[in-house]
Amino acid sequence: MAGEHANRIVSAVGGGTGAHGDPAIIASWRRCLEDHALEPDRIGPPRMLTGAELKDVLTPAEALLAIATPEMDRLHLRLADSDYVVSLATAEGVTVSFRCARKLESEMHGFGLAPGTVWTEDRQGTNGIGTCLRTGEALSVVADDHFGDFVTKLSCTVAPVMGRGRRPAFVLNVTTPRSTDHEVQRILRGVVSHSARRIENAWFNHRNGGMRIVRLTPHGDFLDAAAEARLALDDEGRVRDATGMAAGLCGISPETLVGIRFKTLFRSADDGPRADGATWLAPRQGDRRLLAKVDRPARPRLRPAPARPQPARTPPAVVEGVRLHLAAPALDAQVSRARKLLDAGLPILVQGETGAGKSLLARRLHQLSRRSAKPFEALNCAAIPATLIEAELFGYRPGAFTGAAREGSRGRLLDADGGVLFLDEIGDMPLDLQSRLLHVLSERTFTPLGGSGAVSVDVAVISASHRDVAALVSEGRFREDLYHRLNGARLAIPPLRLREDRGAVIEAIFAEEAERAGLPAGRFTEAARARLSAHLWPGNLRELRHAARYAAALREGEEVGLDLLPPAIVGEASEAEPAAEIDRLRAALDLAGGSAAGAAKRLGISRATFYRRMKAAGLT
Repeated sequence: MAGEHANRIVSAVGGGTGAHGDPAIIASWRRCLEDHALEPDRIGPPRMLTGAELKDVLTPAEALLAIATPEMDRLHLRLADSDYVVSLATAEGVTVSFRCARKLESEMHGFGLAPGTVWTEDRQGTNGIGTCLRTGEALSVVADDHFGDFVTKLSCTVAPVMGRGRRPAFVLNVTTPRSTDHEVQRILRGVVSHSARRIENAWFNHRNGGMRIVRLTPHGDFLDAAAEARLALDDEGRVRDATGMAAGLCGISPETLVGIRFKTLFRSADDGPRADGATWLAPRQGDRRLLAKVDRPARPRLRPAPARPQPARTPPAVVEGVRLHLAAPALDAQVSRARKLLDAGLPILVQGETGAGKSLLARRLHQLSRRSAKPFEALNCAAIPATLIEAELFGYRPGAFTGAAREGSRGRLLDADGGVLFLDEIGDMPLDLQSRLLHVLSERTFTPLGGSGAVSVDVAVISASHRDVAALVSEGRFREDLYHRLNGARLAIPPLRLREDRGAVIEAIFAEEAERAGLPAGRFTEAARARLSAHLWPGNLRELRHAARYAAALREGEEVGLDLLPPAIVGEASEAEPAAEIDRLRAALDLAGGSAAGAAKRLGISRATFYRRMKAAGLT
């Protein structure tokens, strides 16, 4: 073994300088010399599997490859202009999915970068995929950090996609033949790690389909799946699977996490769930707070759904067995108008706060429309990981790309053909997908992922968002042309605190949940009625239903008193009520265009009472 590169490796392993002091690289070099007996100038291109061998590797990886495809496509789109290729390799080091711009294909193949190549550390020396599989950590191998002379013109940054037992199931890899440095790759490592985490969490949900999934984050929201840890619980509340982040957040060793009861890991850190159903918890080992949310996700639909009977026309007053609480006259008039516009082919944009009933209203529009006998397909752009939205919406062709399920997937667009497609939280749709959706709305055609031919589709589109989509346009976060396409007619749902029929809605939902629990409707005490009426309901109908279920679960007699209401409602400080009243009065005036009579009507009070409350609140 000779040469400058080889001498540098020997010097670093012997205690000299090398690899910019990166201990992971030096440790890998040591393994290459001492354990694998490799020599830098005698390592050639990686082994290429035969077609039959590659097929044997791809078959068990089909599901994860389908899940990973959208995230890989987006990552490549983000990095392709800087001459990066993106690949995914199995735990055996076999490249099974590959994204490469046409201009780089010949150059990359010259280095052995292609589907079916095997990148293990014991055969190829220090390399991104092989060394990541050995260490289980994200890392960068920059130029002559590679052990073999053959690939020192390449720079790789990789991150593991963890499977069961905190072992790498796959490795996500980005590689460039262009000059770069360790600082650039350090920054890129964060991007690749986040993409790998999103794939890992989507894969976790898939393989634990049917189990309760606890999502954990140290942040105050669930806006990015890359920031979440996840636990899968069995029916007894024991941990059966966990993502790589979970052990660290729980403050317990990975070896002992599986099998432990969830209740022994955490204690409550607040008075109850938030309006979105999430709860603050504190690990019993440690003092940090974590936000937790429990889901029971279905497996991502990676194959076509079986044929299903068409829904019968349902009476307008009932959807999914639950009565609609949209009976306010002003809202009924909006719904009637929107139904006529939907039948005329105009898309409907529904705006309203979280939990106000946007999804319920969309289903009502479908049932009132001429398309009621055809499917209603809903896609929540905020609830589904960004890595899955594209595959869920557009589907993909059988065998159209490496790792695709044999039967392909129709996608929600084709499933909704002839009916209504409801895009909930459209404001959270990634920008790169908005252009594809715009094309569908304009041309009524689209190409499934990996497909080569366009297919036609006939759908009426209802979209909804709790965000001000027009404001998102002005901020550059939503395409203006798509906004105008979606906004054929705008329907605004008032928040519960401003509903004219607020009292009737509260009574009705409490009665529904009592009936669901096998109880009579019951009656409110004056104190409970006053507290419910004064509450601002930031979570709207969703929060109200949680409160009604809380009361039904604890109720033993006929009365619903303060003791049966959630602490978050009962415990509101009286000094906060004047501010709440001011907020309620101002919001009612805004929605009524400054009309005192209209604002009073929205609040369900007389004009004289409205003026009296304004005076008491110091408003003019």
